[in-house]
Amino acid sequence: MTPRKTRRAIALVASHFVVAHLITAQAVARAQASNNSVASGSIAASRAPAETDRASPQQFILSSADTHHAAIPVTPRVNRDGTLDVHVHLKGSATAVPAGVWAVDPGTLVITVTEGGFSQAYAKPFSDPELLTRMLDELLNVARQRSDIPDNATVGRLTIASFSAGYAAVRELLKHDRWHDQIDGLLFLDSIYAGYVSDSDRRPLPEQMQGFIRFARQATTGQKRMIVIHNRLMPGSYASTSETADAILNALALSAEPHQETLADQLITYRRAERSGFQLIGTQGDDGAEHGRILAHARLWLPTLFNAPPLAPDADPSADSGPAPTHK
Repeated sequence: MTPRKTRRAIALVASHFVVAHLITAQAVARAQASNNSVASGSIAASRAPAETDRASPQQFILSSADTHHAAIPVTPRVNRDGTLDVHVHLKGSATAVPAGVWAVDPGTLVITVTEGGFSQAYAKPFSDPELLTRMLDELLNVARQRSDIPDNATVGRLTIASFSAGYAAVRELLKHDRWHDQIDGLLFLDSIYAGYVSDSDRRPLPEQMQGFIRFARQATTGQKRMIVIHNRLMPGSYASTSETADAILNALALSAEPHQETLADQLITYRRAERSGFQLIGTQGDDGAEHGRILAHARLWLPTLFNAPPLAPDADPSADSGPAPTHK
């Protein structure tokens, strides 16, 4: 593939986010509004938090960027080895994401990146492999100020979820062996895109898929957890989330079986593949509203990602992201 065609393919992928950003901005804005009562009533926000009032979670902005938010639950869980579990969410609401995480695992610390830009807004900063290190170090330094956290506490289980353009940050991280090794689980919420090899070869660019495939292979042997959720939206000029899902399945020599299940209102599956720690689910919708619904119900897949008990039958899986957008 010529450099010119490669640049064109990448440009086409970037153009997707001119539209997807509008969806995400609406979803996150609605989530923020729907969770204002949570933010004002239970989370104390500050840039330089002191010892927290233990009746409330503690939220603060990391020094790396105003769109990098950290949240420490009321009672952080210290594992037997002195570590703290951390979940990072790329592209979401700084109040709704922690609420969703804590509904599943109340002891996990949370970092949320709320950047509203396109894929380059995630790829560029995370091309610096030290960025996530600095974010985690700052979170740990604040947590260690608490009397219930050991002074030498480190990161235990590290999981990452991405929505929409957030995948670009994950792709950058997986280029580095140390992050590939340290990340325990990945959740992609309609969130892996790629350029095509060429106009006549409609395969996702291999160089943009290799990190995801490598991680997926380890998930199939039980060494990692990887959950891929996609819909049927086919943009045509670049590889969709269903086409990148197919590329992963082909690389794993794994077939998806027809599977119809209603996960939530208007969120219905049509296929499923699973092997050990790897799981792929396709949903029936083929529009921007479905894209938003997957984010809105992200909490459905957190128990599997965390290896935690499933949600109670009466739990509201949409409470973590707010109403889904109604247009693309």
